[in-house]
Amino acid sequence: MTAVKPLSWGYRLAWVAVLGAGLCTQKSSAAEILDNDALVAMLEAKFSLLVIEEKITKDSFPQLNSEHKELIRIAGAAEKGGMKKEDIDKLLKLVMTEANKSKGKLRELVSRFINGCVNYSEPEYESIMRDIMRAGKAVVPYLMERIEDENERKRAGVLDALGRLGDKSESVRNTVKLMLSDRHPAVRAKAAEALGKLAVESTCDELLEALKGKRGELADGVLLALGYLKSPKAELPVAEILKTYLDEESRVAAAFALGEMRAKDPRAIDALLRGVLDESPEELRYTAAKALGLIGHGPAFTYVKRAYERYLKGRAKLLSTLSHFKYYECIEFLIEQTQADDQT
Repeated sequence: MTAVKPLSWGYRLAWVAVLGAGLCTQKSSAAEILDNDALVAMLEAKFSLLVIEEKITKDSFPQLNSEHKELIRIAGAAEKGGMKKEDIDKLLKLVMTEANKSKGKLRELVSRFINGCVNYSEPEYESIMRDIMRAGKAVVPYLMERIEDENERKRAGVLDALGRLGDKSESVRNTVKLMLSDRHPAVRAKAAEALGKLAVESTCDELLEALKGKRGELADGVLLALGYLKSPKAELPVAEILKTYLDEESRVAAAFALGEMRAKDPRAIDALLRGVLDESPEELRYTAAKALGLIGHGPAFTYVKRAYERYLKGRAKLLSTLSHFKYYECIEFLIEQTQADDQT
């Protein structure tokens, strides 16, 4: 199999955004979910079999569970609601039939979605993503089956869907965490974004612990995830990586994370200022400068200006970060340089 050519950070993050429009959180448009709890409530409220049949058959993806213990619970609720025995038997058969049908529908939906991750335009991708959202958390097991697909766009699409669905169960969170070490950088980026949406109270500590074991290894996935969590306790460990790691991927991710956190610790700010003047490829200078702009550290402007004057490569991108600073001196310099570039 041909190795995937490494992508620049700017292109990579743009690719992730186009792939999944992951910064947007979609909500299900379904008015209600017909699952076993809803069915039990209807039965205890003495809804007739006719009404329940109509509701079940009209729902595109009824989330019914036909396990033995659930059928006993449904039968008990029906009996409590005064339903006749023959009607209870009909109801249980209907639940089993529709539960099996739903499994087939959900598998087919996920199959179309997986295909769309590669072949659909962005509007088409968002359209089928809305179908995934309407299906709700019942679709999660079928998405999990496809999370190790050979194609990186498909893996990233599954992660996008899991993040939007918001199933914070331990099994889903652990699987998404494992994808932070995926072989493809864009998949690691999407896993980080998804974990940011699925995080629970312990997630930050778990990631910081994982970061300790990443010394000398690619850590960008974990760092990006910490950025999305925005926890102040992560500022210093992330800043230390920005200052001491050698690989560019991790250092750029650390700078991005500090910007997302809106880091305030002076040691984190110092690490970013060093990043702005770093001789490494321009992606680190750009990301560190943008992070300082997001944080609102006004004195960083002089560092950005020095980097702009010192390095020819990546100048335009570095200049664009000044729009984040919101200071008159920065905007004035940005306008001057833009006009100078237009005249050359």
